[in-house]
Amino acid sequence: MSKAKNIRQVEIRDIIATMNIASQDDLMQELMRRGLTVTQATLSRDIKEMRIAKTTDIDGSYRYIMPNNGIGQAQQKMPSIDSIHMGVISIEFSGNIAMMKTQPGYASVVASAIDNTNTRTVMGSVAGDDAVLIALRARFKPEEILAELQMVIPNLKEKLISEN
Repeated sequence: MSKAKNIRQVEIRDIIATMNIASQDDLMQELMRRGLTVTQATLSRDIKEMRIAKTTDIDGSYRYIMPNNGIGQAQQKMPSIDSIHMGVISIEFSGNIAMMKTQPGYASVVASAIDNTNTRTVMGSVAGDDAVLIALRARFKPEEILAELQMVIPNLKEKLISEN
């Protein structure tokens, strides 16, 4: 890890541990106040690498938390990787994308499982609360993509919405 990255991540940990930070913009502004200039892309990578999570407070406001500051409790409420297939409702292909519908709260776990599998057919995914948009590589047929995704999500073929 470079010295600049290490310094930046130490500051990020301190900011999140001592302040209520609700957005990347708030975090970026606080880093700038402390003399560190960072791009949104770099900050986003740091957040992912550091496994920083966004949670809601009792009053419904958002804030970032570090893994050792309560994320374990949040993960206990999330479905396990072994059971994510139960949260998937359907998948539909259209060109170079697939739309996967999930039960509320499952999409981020499903997307993370897909992204961490590093399949040859999927470029990446974006999760909402109850849907995952999957960017597909053009040279593969839906059947090939589905076969790879079934390694992550058993019985996914049963949830396919056909074009018929």
